[in-house]
Amino acid sequence: MSITSARADDPGNYVSFGDSLAANPNMIQIMAGHNPALAGVFKTPPVPDGYCATGEDNFANRVAHDTGSSVHNYACSGAPGALPHPFNFQSQVDHAERDHSLTSDTRLVTIIFGMNDTYQDPDVAKTPEQREATFLQGMSSQIARVHSLAPNAKVVVVGYPDLTDGQSNLCPINFAGNVSRVHVDGLDQTQANVRESQRKLAQDNEAIFLDMSASINAQNNNNSCGTGERLAAADIDEQAHNLWGHLTAAGNQYYADRIKEIL
Repeated sequence: MSITSARADDPGNYVSFGDSLAANPNMIQIMAGHNPALAGVFKTPPVPDGYCATGEDNFANRVAHDTGSSVHNYACSGAPGALPHPFNFQSQVDHAERDHSLTSDTRLVTIIFGMNDTYQDPDVAKTPEQREATFLQGMSSQIARVHSLAPNAKVVVVGYPDLTDGQSNLCPINFAGNVSRVHVDGLDQTQANVRESQRKLAQDNEAIFLDMSASINAQNNNNSCGTGERLAAADIDEQAHNLWGHLTAAGNQYYADRIKEIL
């Protein structure tokens, strides 16, 4: 969990829901979460019961810092939106409701889920259309709760960066101009499916869709396969980042800047 104190002139609080893109822990925090003994060895920040580890640098913290808002970040690495999971979207909204962090004073709610739903469904026989229906139904019911609990908040469905080179290749190494590629069959289509599901989710639920793959991609030379300033990171990458396939420090600020434009 991350809670940043508000300034006296704070017009409202900010609530962040999502997966690892919003949580952005580092690998030591993730390992300590699986093996509590490591927490003492590496002196990782304590994680309150019922929360997940979040990194010091994520777009939620940057939005809070730049706007003076307080932020409650319920995001959790590995969390799907609509599938059973101890930290799925419903669980995160339950927690926010218990905390009374979603109120009429809530100014902003960001929501990012979808990628983990593509591979965690135990019913492997589902068609893409059935998977999308499960996602939209489960997510929509929780967004309705968010609107009810925080009627004055702007609700933003946040998109993912495009992580491939445009040919379904991931780039695990991007260092000193050397870029490696690993092919993942169907990944471009999977990313496109998630993007479209998020767009529909926002459209159907009086939310705003922030389409980030339109601006972070190989064509713009700024994703994990790019050779310019990267907003999404490779695994071995000289640009500051916590996790492969997630946002760099510059990427977190870019997300924060785009979100702030909505306020």
